[in-house]
Amino acid sequence: MIEIGKPEAADRAGWAILVDGYNTFYERTPAYELVERAWNAFRAATYMHASSPTGPRPRRCGRVYWSTQASNDTAWRLYDRVAVNRGFHPVPITFVGGCVVVVLLAPFALVVLAALAAFVVVGRSSLAITDAGVAIRNYPQAPVLVPLARVGRFEATPRAGNLSGVRPATAVLVLIDGSRLPVRKVNAPAAGRGVDALNARVEFLRTES
Repeated sequence: MIEIGKPEAADRAGWAILVDGYNTFYERTPAYELVERAWNAFRAATYMHASSPTGPRPRRCGRVYWSTQASNDTAWRLYDRVAVNRGFHPVPITFVGGCVVVVLLAPFALVVLAALAAFVVVGRSSLAITDAGVAIRNYPQAPVLVPLARVGRFEATPRAGNLSGVRPATAVLVLIDGSRLPVRKVNAPAAGRGVDALNARVEFLRTES
């Protein structure tokens, strides 16, 4: 069992060897004042690996975070023996002004990006139902005009899959020959929103023609 305790004065020399090796590996030379500050912080238990907000916990530490270079094969062999790699990697992003933010690339972020992309595509699409027919523009595709005589009915697209909860509502236009055209916009001028409103608009124009 490995026990982690509070550093004592007698540990200073051994700790210095480890710190020098660490800085040599990462090709940096910290100022003497920074090294001394780090040692004093460890001694005071204000900053310590395997510590909790209330101070060091030599045993039964709930969680330890460790970072290293991807090329540090020796460290990764150790981590693979004592921990489980769950596929999450912190990515440092440097903005103007030197501010560094750590972004965790998690599935939640991918879901949000997919949802935003879907809403952008729907927002730039258009639908119009006039005497000339049904004009469909599914962004970024070119517009398509379906004559009213070929229009059958609108049907809602079932929401399925992992992103069903965040996908915007879409539909399909069923033509009288049975073919189906995707419709990304489910609202149209003079018709309203939703499949029922679109079908009502089609029936109204048919009776008027």
